[in-house]
Amino acid sequence: MPIAKSPHEKTRKKIREGGLRKTDADKDIGGQSLAIAQAKRKEVKEKKENLIKEKAIKKSKKEAEKIEDISQDEEKLELPTSEDEVMSDDDQEEAINKDLPSLDDDKKLQEGAEKSLEVEKESDSKPFLSIAGGPEEDDKIPKVPSYSKPKNRGVIYISHIPHGFYEKQMREFFTQFGTVTNLRLGRSKKTGRSCGYAFAEFKYKEVAKVVSETMNNYLMFDKILKCSLVPAERCSPAMFKGRVKPHRPPGKTARVNAKKIHNSEKCAETVQKRQVRQIKKVKKSLEKLQKAGIDYNFKIAEMSTPA
Repeated sequence: MPIAKSPHEKTRKKIREGGLRKTDADKDIGGQSLAIAQAKRKEVKEKKENLIKEKAIKKSKKEAEKIEDISQDEEKLELPTSEDEVMSDDDQEEAINKDLPSLDDDKKLQEGAEKSLEVEKESDSKPFLSIAGGPEEDDKIPKVPSYSKPKNRGVIYISHIPHGFYEKQMREFFTQFGTVTNLRLGRSKKTGRSCGYAFAEFKYKEVAKVVSETMNNYLMFDKILKCSLVPAERCSPAMFKGRVKPHRPPGKTARVNAKKIHNSEKCAETVQKRQVRQIKKVKKSLEKLQKAGIDYNFKIAEMSTPA
C-alpha cells in the first residue's frame, strides 16, 4: 500500500515541476515587512541610547553642582546656643505650673502615707539583743559596713507617667510615704524627654507594697498611674543604670561633637585627600559621558586657577 505524501511535499513537487511559482507581489510584501521590522528595532535601540545619555548628563551635572556648592559656598552648620536649646523638663514643668497632689487634699494618699510611715517606724525600731555585751547594750544596733548590712529593699514600677511628673517631683512626692533610696525615670537617649515609666526603690519592701497599692490607678494630672511591686527575683541593679540627663542626652552630645568636627579647620593633608577623591569621581563621570558620545567638560572652582 503506497504511503500518502504530506501537503508540503506536494507543493514542493509542484514548484519544482513549474506548476506553482512565487509571484513578484509576494516577494515585495515580504521585503516590506522585513524593512518595517528592522526600522522598528532601530528606533527602539536609538531611544534606549538617548535615555542612557540623558541620565548620564543629569548625573554629571548634579555632581558638578554639588562640588561647586561645596567649594564656593561651604556653609557651616550652626551650633545650638544656650538660648536656642530645647527647654528642660524642669523648665517646662515650671511653665505649666502644675501642683502635685498633697496629703491634705486626698484622703486616700493620707491613709497610704500614714500606713507606710507606721511600717517604716516598726521596721526601724526592731528589738536587738546583744550576745557579747550585757542587757545594757540591748537595742543598740552594732556598727557594720553598709555593704554587709542585710537590706530589705522594695522596688516599684510606675507607668503612664504624665508630663510634669519627673525625678525632682517624684522624690518630693514619694518621700511622703517613706525613704526613697533610688529612682530612675526612663528618658529618650536622643532627646532626653520622658518615656513615661520609672523605677522607685524604697528602704523597706513593706513600704513599697503600700505605695504600689495606694498609687495604682491613681489620677495624676491628666493620666491614671499604673503602679506594681517588682518581685525580688526580678529586681536587678540594671534597673537604675544608664540614667539620661535631661539637659545633655547622649544623642544630643554626639550631634554637637559631630558638628564641631565638621566645622573645625582642616589641615592641608586632609584637604588634599578630599580634592584627590573629588578628582577621581569627576574623571569617572567624564569617562562615562565620553563612552556615551557626549563631549562635556567642567572645572572644580576651588582647584581651578583664577583668570
